[in-house]
Amino acid sequence: MKGPIVLDAHGKHAQSVQFSEVHNQLISSGMDAKIHLWSVPGFSLTTSFTGHANSVNTLSLTAGDERLASGSSDQTVRVWSFPEGQLLHTLDKQVNACYSPDGLMLATIGSNGRVSLWDTAEYNSPSMLPKLDKRVFKLAFSPDHTWLVIGGTGAIHRYNLLSDSLEPALERHQHAIPDVAFTPDGQFMLATGAECALSIWNAADWTELRHIPLPAKGVLQTAISPDGETLFISMDNLICGYTIPNGEHILDIPLAIKGVYGLGVSPDGAWLANAGADGNVRIWEL
Repeated sequence: MKGPIVLDAHGKHAQSVQFSEVHNQLISSGMDAKIHLWSVPGFSLTTSFTGHANSVNTLSLTAGDERLASGSSDQTVRVWSFPEGQLLHTLDKQVNACYSPDGLMLATIGSNGRVSLWDTAEYNSPSMLPKLDKRVFKLAFSPDHTWLVIGGTGAIHRYNLLSDSLEPALERHQHAIPDVAFTPDGQFMLATGAECALSIWNAADWTELRHIPLPAKGVLQTAISPDGETLFISMDNLICGYTIPNGEHILDIPLAIKGVYGLGVSPDGAWLANAGADGNVRIWEL
């Protein structure tokens, strides 16, 4: 593994990173309220999106990179044209957003903790899910658009998009679920628990395949390689790699910073990026 390339990105904390699929860009966001686009592989700054009034914490692209949704502590989710950066919609009292794989639906977490589903043809009159937990942290759509999985301060919640109904929750982790994600083929769902654990689930019958203690605490954000075989997890002073679905610990990347936040893997599997508490974005050649 080569690197890291270090980008002085956001001055304050860098919060989130994501690679685009089409436009060869790395997107980063941070507590400076900015969204930056970096060329890949040169990693030079190409443009910035401005408009948020506070920390930009989450990023979500539609398939084909036509739209970018950003979630901010200013309690707005903003929808931008990509890569031009034209502001198209502002969704008030929302803090986090996730596009469905087909781009026809946007799930958001409201400042009141409720999850809403928006039709992206108009971005109005969303349907709202029942109150689930004290706080909700993360959303993930299954690749076949059957499931919306929700991680919060309680269990792992599953919303069936075909029947528009909540299914029984998965009671596995303690305290909170910082992140949930599906593998690209939809076979497996992965969740991190604030008690420092990783769970790997069969998404066909929702049986738990692995429950793995993690070596460190932290924000426990994840990124999955495009082939669906490797999971990366951010922890205090550390990024770890695990095989899917076996859960074998195969990689450690020690870091000098405690706050290791968002992760992203490029669509070709060549690069791993991380947003750090020192404001820097680090990129490794895998």
